[in-house]
Amino acid sequence: MGKQSSANIAVVTTGGTIATSGSGEDVSVDSSFIQTASHRCSVIPFMDQPSSYLTAEIAVRLADGLYELLQEYDGLVVTHGTDTMEEAAYHCMLTIKSDKPVVFTGSQRKPDMDGFDGMVNINDSISVAASESSMGRGSMLVFDGAIHSALYVEKSESIRYHAFDSVRGGVLGHLVGGKVIYTCPAFRGALLENKVQGRVFLLKSHMDVDPEIVGPAMELADAVVVEAYGGGRVPLPILDLVEQTAAEKPLVLTTRVHNYHIYDEYGFPGSYRYFLDRGTPLIISHLGAVKSAILLKLCIGNGMDPAAMEQAFSR
Repeated sequence: MGKQSSANIAVVTTGGTIATSGSGEDVSVDSSFIQTASHRCSVIPFMDQPSSYLTAEIAVRLADGLYELLQEYDGLVVTHGTDTMEEAAYHCMLTIKSDKPVVFTGSQRKPDMDGFDGMVNINDSISVAASESSMGRGSMLVFDGAIHSALYVEKSESIRYHAFDSVRGGVLGHLVGGKVIYTCPAFRGALLENKVQGRVFLLKSHMDVDPEIVGPAMELADAVVVEAYGGGRVPLPILDLVEQTAAEKPLVLTTRVHNYHIYDEYGFPGSYRYFLDRGTPLIISHLGAVKSAILLKLCIGNGMDPAAMEQAFSR
């Protein structure tokens, strides 16, 4: 159980469902409840916009701003829309060089709706940010009583309260009766300079993928993430494109299966074993495709060569 302290915590607001009211054209920003819920904390506005508007440039500014605040505060809670919360949290995990906790949270319902879940989530997040046991865990996401690492968390529900799950790794812990209980040791992935660069194309494998459509995008991109089938198998129509692209620029191979990894005993054309046997220069990722793209842009921004990229993706 994490020991609670009188830590100096700030709540940073960025918009999202947790800070909106109304519907249709009458939707408006309403962060007043955050002041009430976080009465024991400072509240610092960063921006007010839907999280679907998130870009890599905004993520860079957010990470820089949070890092500066960590020079003054013992931990931070970031209220954020759920659409891209996992992306913002993961970017911050990769780039904020501090052991102090940064906890993302939000809500599935607006403050003016029955059953509003934001009050519980924000109070739980403050408890996590204030816990001494949260040190050294990188960015986290707290939702519906669960504590997730930004490394593994993905949105799994669009309406119901349990909006997030940890895939390819378990949850870090839970809140029980307001107490912070961790069941996993502290860990985090690569730590990079907060610099993004390059155009990354994310290609999802499916039965009707058309090389005439995706080929020009792969050619224009500076790097490519291929979301393969199963253990690393790509559709036959794009096999030549994958091999050609991998020979010319960084190409990351991951899988569209949530709880699986790149591994293959098959050797037919397009399989992972086929690529290994041919020496195709792939970068293997055990992250989902979206987080692979975030990490890849940061690798390019950090000036990494393919060997350094492989090391970053293996951590």
